[in-house]
Formats: sequence, structure tokens, C-alpha cells
Amino acid sequence: MSGRHSVAVRRIHSDLKELATDPSDMYHALPREDDLFDWHFTVRGPPGSDFEGGLYHGRIVLPHEYPFRPPNITFMTPNGRFETNKKICLSISAYHPEEWQPAWGIRTILEALIAFFPTKGDGAIGALDWTKEERQKLVPASQKWRCGVCGATNAELIPKLRKNKKGKGKANNKYAAQVAQMHMHNATGAAEVKKDDAASSNDARPAGTSKHAPSSAPASSNASSSASTAAPKPAPLRKRAAKPKEANDDKGGKRQQAQGQRQRGRQQAQQQARRREERRREDPFYSSPATKAAIIVWTLMFFFFGAVFIILLIKKFDRKPLSHYHR
Repeated sequence: MSGRHSVAVRRIHSDLKELATDPSDMYHALPREDDLFDWHFTVRGPPGSDFEGGLYHGRIVLPHEYPFRPPNITFMTPNGRFETNKKICLSISAYHPEEWQPAWGIRTILEALIAFFPTKGDGAIGALDWTKEERQKLVPASQKWRCGVCGATNAELIPKLRKNKKGKGKANNKYAAQVAQMHMHNATGAAEVKKDDAASSNDARPAGTSKHAPSSAPASSNASSSASTAAPKPAPLRKRAAKPKEANDDKGGKRQQAQGQRQRGRQQAQQQARRREERRREDPFYSSPATKAAIIVWTLMFFFFGAVFIILLIKKFDRKPLSHYHR
């Protein structure tokens, strides 16, 4: 078993223990009996959404470099939000290894999947944007959907909902910070950013331009002249106040980006050092007792024959007494 493989197995056992000691009624996940890296999960649709009451089954295929590389995620139950039997594109999936963090585990992935259900697909890989009616039609069938590998329906796999959920908010807050870092990657993200930037630039126009002309529409026609003279007054204040805010946001974003890069650099350095140490320990050449004994014997023989060679050299060049050299 290689060093990376052993690290992944230990982490998987840690995830299993965590799910067993602190189970949730919102999801259920277990690896296959013949493959620890192939997980099957069932999640509930988030309450108050188009998926409320639905039960959705899927797979999480972990790489052998887990937790240093992200998994592949697929859904098997039709749901109207994600395509079935197709790898989905999320910041927690293998499509974006640069955003994956080793601290994320199976529980974090399941929490994030539930949080992503009410969001829009916006053209992302493996995403769907079905209507509310179409999604709700799939809810009854999702409860009876049966997995051929697990040999049970979704309703039989997932725990029953608890009536009294004391401390539920605290449990959710534990993973809220991690889930907040995960976001949907879509093909139209760049276009939306440009639209937002254009909208913000239009909002910063002076009040005398046509952009703010409709704002004076509620005023009466008799008071149009007074409204036009009074409207430009707050515009400079709004414009001056927006500039420092945008500058501060840019500085804060750059600072957070730099901190994230430093943190990822430290994590990568620690991972490399850990892998080197594990390879050194697991190398049979250095770990074998016979090898260690051979190294000691060869070292002693080297020093012994080196000393004999030096003594022979001294005797060869110093055969005559010292009085011979002072004549």
C-alpha cells in the first residue's frame, strides 16, 4: 500500500466514524463493501424549496489522493436540478481541483449539495433549471427510487426526520462557513459579472443624466423645475461615497486572496513533507532490519580498511630512522 493510498484510507475511516457518531436525518452515506473509495449517498430536498419532500440518491467517487484531491459527484435519482449519471461541476468536485481544500470531507460535501439544490444552474456542467411544477412531480417517485447497488429505496436508506430538533441551528452553523466558500461554477459567470459592473457604473452616474430621469417622475409637472434643481445635490455625495467603498472592497478582496494563497502554500508544503516522510518510512530498503545491519557492517569495514591503508602508507615512506634525515 503506497503512502498516499494509506493516507486516503485513514481519512475515509475518519469520515465514517464522524458520520456514525454524529448522524443526520438530512442525509445518509456509506462506501461500498468492496470499494472504500466509491460512496453512495441519499440526501433530502431542502425544506421550503421546490425539492421539499424529495429524496435523491447519488455517488461520490473519491480519488486515491483524497483528501488532497476532490472527488467526482453524480446523481442517480431524477430531480430537475442536476442531470443523472453525469459528473456535476461544483467547487467541491474534480472539475475545480484548485479550489478544493483538504479540510473538506464527506459530511461537508453532503451539506453543500443540499445547499446547492435551491440555487440556479445557469448553464453549469450537469445542471438543470426545470420549473417548480416539473420538480415537484418528481418528488413522490424519488422516495420510491431503488438503488441496485444498495438494494433499497431512498426512503429505506435515509433516517427518519426527527420531530424535536434541538440544537439544529448549532449543527448547521458548524458547516455554514465551509459551505459559504463553495459556489456554483457556470458558463455565464463572466457575463453576469460584466453586467453587474455595468449596472454599478450606471448607478454612479450624476442625477442630471437620463439614467436618473425617471426618479423625478412621481413629482408633479408644476414642480418639475424645482425637482430638477434639487436632484443633482445628493448625486455627488453618493458618487464620492461609492468610490471609497469600492476601493475598500477591492483591498479587502485582494487581502483575502493573498491570505488564501499563503494558506494553500503552507498546506501544500505540509502535504509534501508528510508524503516524503511516509515514503521514507514505508521504503523497504530502509525499514528492513537486514538492510540496517548491512549498512552498519559496511561502515565498520570501511573505517577498518581505511585505517589499515593509512598505516601501510606510513610504514612504506618512513622505513629509515629520523637520524638519517638530519645528516
